[in-house]
Amino acid sequence: MNKHDTLTLLARLIIGGIMAYAGWMKVSDMANTVTMFQQMGLGEIVTYLVSYGELLGGLGLVLGLYTKLASLGLTVIMAGAVYFTWGMGFQGYSFPLGLIGGLLALIATGAGSYTVRFGR
Repeated sequence: MNKHDTLTLLARLIIGGIMAYAGWMKVSDMANTVTMFQQMGLGEIVTYLVSYGELLGGLGLVLGLYTKLASLGLTVIMAGAVYFTWGMGFQGYSFPLGLIGGLLALIATGAGSYTVRFGR
């Protein structure tokens, strides 16, 4: 087993699992999510983009599919989360900021060898 690929897999599973779960929580109660986003001044389109972006991007990371692209999209979403939680102080923005760090590492390294592969 390659140590680099094993650690990359663990990072993908942890970050992807967090993002997929967060997205699922938003998607499974979309009415409440829309209301929450509207209170932050965000429209319904943004709510759907963020919610499904987190869900599908997180699943992409878990499976190792389009890892760099999924990480980039999730980085943009988390940058928005940092922006909208900035006024809450460090405890508000530290979690999304930490996720950005992990996502940037995945952009740099890619999925590693342990991924779901289709075809050859």
